[in-house]
Amino acid sequence: MVRGFIELLFPISMFYVQFIKQWSAIEGVSPYEATIKPPPPYKIGCGTPDKSGGGTPNICPICGDKFRIPTALPTTGIAYCYVCIFTHVQKSGTCPVSHLRIGTTDLIKLNIR
Repeated sequence: MVRGFIELLFPISMFYVQFIKQWSAIEGVSPYEATIKPPPPYKIGCGTPDKSGGGTPNICPICGDKFRIPTALPTTGIAYCYVCIFTHVQKSGTCPVSHLRIGTTDLIKLNIR
């Protein structure tokens, strides 16, 4: 009896999942789409914006010095010093640019020379 119930329930649940996915696609809203989008990255280089609208390459936007162990965040792609961004994320738990929640395990060390 339980097996018959499971054999009936499984196809119905699969139909329901597909129905919801199709219904969401028709309305133009993906169920997997993020509700908060970060601002676009700077056009040129990394770091803080300069007067031309681009970024200053190899300069950490937090401390203003050359990178010491360049590290990026997946939310914006902007590079920081590892110590600077680790300390910021550990204290606030957010990206300094987009203010999206992020953890210290999300930091990406870069191999820039």
